[in-house]
Amino acid sequence: MRKPRRIPLLPAAVALGLAALLAAAAGVLVLRDRSPADPEPGPLGPLAIAGVARERPGVLRAVSVEGGCRIPVAIRLRRVGAVLELEVLGRDPGTGGCTAEENVRCSAVAVPESLAALPLRGVPAASRRLSAEEVVVRPDCAELPLSAA
Repeated sequence: MRKPRRIPLLPAAVALGLAALLAAAAGVLVLRDRSPADPEPGPLGPLAIAGVARERPGVLRAVSVEGGCRIPVAIRLRRVGAVLELEVLGRDPGTGGCTAEENVRCSAVAVPESLAALPLRGVPAASRRLSAEEVVVRPDCAELPLSAA
């Protein structure tokens, strides 16, 4: 009677062990890439407008008031009858460290010539209102893009 042939299992066990180590390393890399170091920004929404004014021909300024984390990221313009409505869109950057204190920020946007001469209205209006002169003299006014939305 012939002896049964032995199949060496050591190479298969080593290969299986290496595959398990590689899978664990890949899992660690995936979890590390999903860390809170890359925060998810919040939804886009309108900020309350305290005042709007013309800074110079073709450039409008808006002062927004926000009692939270959202910062201005874009400006949307809409012609309503003979009035140009200006809306500042803000988003929470997702970085945390927010306070409940009121943040007042100035934003500026270049507008097409066809809209530059229309009367202005900021929407939604904040309970705190600033005059056009107060808006124009504010320092540190960030240039924002026009929103296509």
